[in-house]
Amino acid sequence: MSETIFFSYFKLYRHTSWLGFRLRFVLERERKTPIAFEADVVVAGGGPAGIGAAVAAARNGTKTILVERYGYLGGLATAGLVIVLPPPPLGGTKGYGGILQEIVDRLFKLGAVQPKESNTGEVIFDPEAFKLVAGQMIEEEGVKLLLDSLVVGAIIEDNTIQGIIVENKSGRQAVTGKVIVDATGDGDIATIAGAPYEKSERGQALPMTLIYIIGGVDNDGVREYQKKDPELRKAARKGGFKCHVWGLKREELRGPSFLHMDQIAKGQVVVWGGSIHADATDAEDLTDAEMRLRERAREELNFLRRHVPGFENSYIAATAPYIGVRETRRIVGKYVLSEKDLKSKKKFPDAIEWYALPFPPHVHNIPYRCLVPKRIDNLLVAGRCYSATHTAQNKVRDIPTCMAMGQAAGTAAALSVKLGVRPRQIDVGHLREILVEQGAYVKKA
Repeated sequence: MSETIFFSYFKLYRHTSWLGFRLRFVLERERKTPIAFEADVVVAGGGPAGIGAAVAAARNGTKTILVERYGYLGGLATAGLVIVLPPPPLGGTKGYGGILQEIVDRLFKLGAVQPKESNTGEVIFDPEAFKLVAGQMIEEEGVKLLLDSLVVGAIIEDNTIQGIIVENKSGRQAVTGKVIVDATGDGDIATIAGAPYEKSERGQALPMTLIYIIGGVDNDGVREYQKKDPELRKAARKGGFKCHVWGLKREELRGPSFLHMDQIAKGQVVVWGGSIHADATDAEDLTDAEMRLRERAREELNFLRRHVPGFENSYIAATAPYIGVRETRRIVGKYVLSEKDLKSKKKFPDAIEWYALPFPPHVHNIPYRCLVPKRIDNLLVAGRCYSATHTAQNKVRDIPTCMAMGQAAGTAAALSVKLGVRPRQIDVGHLREILVEQGAYVKKA
């Protein structure tokens, strides 16, 4: 009992197994994928980690290509509307160090950054300006940029990665390189290549959040009301509105959290919208989360318009094109950063970044070994898919950290190419020296 349907490039098979299960699969014909680009270093993912990696690799003398699935750079900083930077470790507006500091300096020159009102040292930036600045820096360093391109495969031989497969408007293409940096966030390339990874259960992983911008806001009126109802709890009780507080893993009678943007975008606030537990590596789960959270955004807007003075004439100006995913795969590297490491403020001799947050007090440094996956050679990871436990990754995954990891990975990739050694074999002491020379904040162990 079987049926075969022929297509020009595929065979679709339908048959019933002896157990009674109906099986369906497509058998693809063997195909040749053209090598469209060849480089020394290939960076996949144009978020903060990918930007840092591409700029660093090119700056250190290697032919570099950056592949990004959207039509612009920035990742969660732009597509996700996560437009606030935590306080820099050195304080002030000059304390981020490295490539991120260069971006912040350029944003200030454009008038696209405002200090956060809490006076904690955090800054809010214009996401459109961030896209512009990141693109300019990539071009200035001579990085080949390939936008609107989705990574769908890895080229592997003897546990060594030699390139990636992408699909875009030009079709299916191969991009080869001597070192590949996986800055996809979800560890897509490392996973396809066969690197081991960990992933929390669906209900245990950090929830996703949709961030959006509300326009038509009377910011002064809202601030005046917030003086007597900072978290909008009185308004929430009056309207019977509950907000999911993702950090507390429960719903509370309070309003949604938001930041005033009026110094860079008059009459606007950016809202940390509702949260939902879902698996962002499952297409159906991710689709449902996108749909439900956009519905939730409308409910939150209606609450604010009815019960918070200053929002009467407001509207949703934009929802983030990319849902805020906090956690998916965590690639298992030569070292797995743990909560114990963070609590003990452990100092690593191969640390490639150092960061301190004053609220709450928190210090961490990430060893280079967390960027080096087990099993697969000529591959580095950077960003939230780095090697860490669930709890450690929860605490250490902000924009500055991801960009610092990217800068380290890009610099290490360039060293690997120049010296003709694998990334896991480079002299990390030499890597640290270069990072310090190039402005990164790497504290002595």
